[in-house]
Amino acid sequence: MTITGLAFNSPGFQIDNVGNVIGRTLATSLYTVATLPTCAAGNTGQLAVVTDLSAAPVYNAAIGAGGGSNVALAFCRNSAWTAH
Repeated sequence: MTITGLAFNSPGFQIDNVGNVIGRTLATSLYTVATLPTCAAGNTGQLAVVTDLSAAPVYNAAIGAGGGSNVALAFCRNSAWTAH
């Protein structure tokens, strides 16, 4: 669908009159490694913030062990949480 000349405003984001999306903040849930939901096909694409990684996260690598103080954005890739 293409609509021109109109703008859309919402509390979470805006679309200007030429189709540019103007984002604001995105709030995600906070989890420890132990409390992350199981990553499976039903929640592929889900984002979460992990707050207790024992080592610094490595981009696109599996979320490691908990018990530390490192924080990372986690992405569910069908069967595993990866750091982003």
